[in-house]
Amino acid sequence: MFGFGLKSKTEKVLLDHFSYPVSNLKRHVFNALVKQGKSMGQNEYSIAIYYMMINMNTLVEPWDDSEYENSESEQKEINDFIERNGRIIGQIMHLANSPESDIEEMLLEIIVKSGMANPDNRPVEVMENPKDSSKDSKEVAEESEEIEKIEESDEDDDENLDVQDGEDDKGMEFLRKMADLYVGNLKIFISLAPKNTGTLSDYQIKFIFALQLLGAIDYCGQLRNLGEDKCSPIYLVKLLDKELFDWNPSEAGFVFHAVIDVQEEQWAQKIIISGGESMAEILDNSVSLANNTMDENVDLFPMTKIFDDNEAMKLVAKNVQPPF
Repeated sequence: MFGFGLKSKTEKVLLDHFSYPVSNLKRHVFNALVKQGKSMGQNEYSIAIYYMMINMNTLVEPWDDSEYENSESEQKEINDFIERNGRIIGQIMHLANSPESDIEEMLLEIIVKSGMANPDNRPVEVMENPKDSSKDSKEVAEESEEIEKIEESDEDDDENLDVQDGEDDKGMEFLRKMADLYVGNLKIFISLAPKNTGTLSDYQIKFIFALQLLGAIDYCGQLRNLGEDKCSPIYLVKLLDKELFDWNPSEAGFVFHAVIDVQEEQWAQKIIISGGESMAEILDNSVSLANNTMDENVDLFPMTKIFDDNEAMKLVAKNVQPPF
């Protein structure tokens, strides 16, 4: 059933230890996480743990930014999901090649945000005596099924999902390629740019890049009529790009919501729009390069133009404060 690749090994860890298969809706996020993990030298246990913590964190801080409040029974299911999978993470994290301290810190942040921590901010039995705690596989499977019902509650009206899978796959593949193209250009610029000596902090500069990235992905989504449900997973995965942002999953999740919170602000909209315009220029440049018609004066890194907008940069310095 399983091959010997890192992706197959990671899925086996998810099934054997968490009884948690990768759903079709999360397949692209999973694949991107495996690709990123492979480039960072992470093993299947590290990637599986990070994948589960992304799912756990999403339940604590939903992507849709809605004002919907979970019912008591829904919140109990979410808390049980986090607690029980937190136990499993505690049992297997010694098999990961990521620092255990990093895993513990991220897990604790999720537990605290869920409201499941004791007053002294220690987890409620989640990581106490991990090797002695155990969970019947049937119970874990039942819990995974329960949480999947919550996650898939918005799929009930989508009776033609199987028919649309092929088209959706093409759209997601297009988004991934375009996001890779944009981020690749940005990385090249960063590698060539001098070290930051300006008035903006490194975090503020990264936040500008995050806003532009949202605009770039949104622009590509509009080209293929893809909505937020397709764009958001790609965006979140790119926020986890260690080489570009160097944020752990909790920090990337925080930035994701910070971007959503300010996206309607005029200064933020200007930066987001600059990201979309930059993406359009990058695509034009790629076509020109392929056809050997590129103007020698073309701007290869159009995303940097926004930094010449002094007023926008002053507003970033005023409104964006490093949270970590």
